[in-house]
Amino acid sequence: MATATARASQLSALSIPPSSSSSAPRQRVKPGLRSFSASAHKRSFASADYDPYIAYLSRQVYAAFFSPESRFYWLIAAGLGVLEVAVLAVVIRRIGYTEIDFSTYLVQARLFYKGTREYSLITGPSGPCVYPALHLYLHTPLDFLTAQGSNLVPAQWLYAALYLATQALVFDLYRLARIPPIVLPLLIISKRLHSLYPLRMFNDCWTMFFLYAAFNAVLRRRWRAGSMLFSAALGIKMNALLFAPAFAVVYLRSLGLARAFQQGLLVLLIQVLISLPFTLHHPSAYFHGAFDFNRAFLYKWTVNLRLLPEATFLSPRTARLLLAGHGLGVAAWMTRWLYVPGAATVLEKVKGLLKGGEELSARFILLSLFTANLLGMTFSRSLHYQFYAWYAHQLPMLLYFVRLHWGIRLAIWYGIETAWLTFPSTSYSSSCLILAHATLLIGLWRTPTDPPVIPLAEGEPLLSPPLVSPPLNSPTSPILGARSPRLGRNNSYSKFR
Repeated sequence: MATATARASQLSALSIPPSSSSSAPRQRVKPGLRSFSASAHKRSFASADYDPYIAYLSRQVYAAFFSPESRFYWLIAAGLGVLEVAVLAVVIRRIGYTEIDFSTYLVQARLFYKGTREYSLITGPSGPCVYPALHLYLHTPLDFLTAQGSNLVPAQWLYAALYLATQALVFDLYRLARIPPIVLPLLIISKRLHSLYPLRMFNDCWTMFFLYAAFNAVLRRRWRAGSMLFSAALGIKMNALLFAPAFAVVYLRSLGLARAFQQGLLVLLIQVLISLPFTLHHPSAYFHGAFDFNRAFLYKWTVNLRLLPEATFLSPRTARLLLAGHGLGVAAWMTRWLYVPGAATVLEKVKGLLKGGEELSARFILLSLFTANLLGMTFSRSLHYQFYAWYAHQLPMLLYFVRLHWGIRLAIWYGIETAWLTFPSTSYSSSCLILAHATLLIGLWRTPTDPPVIPLAEGEPLLSPPLVSPPLNSPTSPILGARSPRLGRNNSYSKFR
């Protein structure tokens, strides 16, 4: 009797009703299914004592690695940073430096601090200076650090520190955008990105550092600091202008037209100040060299347009078509970035934009900025290998939020990484890169725009609303992150909250 009672209590704990002696008819089960059910019941009964512990462990693992509110976010990020230090040390000590443009940077800076003020005369082994003046100011101390290029090891370690500082800024952006730590390893496994910093030492690395610092300032509503940092990035290289349309939209919706215009004047004022040593002597030479929008690129270095014949690649008509495509893409996305929720008429929308005061979420801000940059790179006249730094840190975030199957997202990431690792580029690698960019842009267009949200308290960063977190065994919880909920045409954005 005691044995039967214990057996019944064990079955009730497993939510399985005990056998009854009632005369209810028994259902016929096929032998194969009966044997499977019996074995499954036996396994579940045998592991009943361990299920609570397994469930608890699963919840802890999910909370640590897959939850946007992970308490171990910075601990995981710090662990990845320590791993990066070891990788960078091995790269610097074991892999030889490759000279491409860095010696030219140093020669150009040397001409500047020795008194040359006409921009057309500032040149180096690989050509004239085609960057704004802050590029020269930045590489002047590097010329002394490297003993005029005779000892590059200190500069390599400096670029390794720049790489780590950039990663820290990007980790913070991902945290504010509520991206779980499981995505962070994608930021550190790029072979091409490791070579661009300590082994090539391109000025693109400095540009992206100041841009990510500007984005961090904007997410914390430090608008003046964001404008100054953005202008610093623009003072090193013109590619910062690719972010300008979305950057202007963020300032317009957040500050209104008058205050956004003031911030634009601040950006312009900084550019005027850093150019004074050259514009006071030869202004036309400076603007033609630093901001040459008609610059022709070499066919041998192109990554994205190798599938075109060289004559077509160098044709002005190709340049005009790409510029028109970029303009149409930005105009199309402007209709999404400038959408004012709740405005019934066009006049109300215009008044809302002119007034500003919206608290845009980090996810909206970063997706707008990164999409604008991706548009520019997709329609770029030529992409050189160092240009990969322009969006390498942004791809995991775009792939996390894009509304595509997780297999397609993995294929996009693999195709982009493979294309940038192929040297010299081929028609196949260029086609893969263009296809990956186009697929990602289509997916981003299908992805619902994040609505504005109110920050938790005054002075706190602009956090994104939480995404719906599916269970671990859900098919919508892939490695790259949970897919956004499927929204129909008439669904509201409340499903994101």
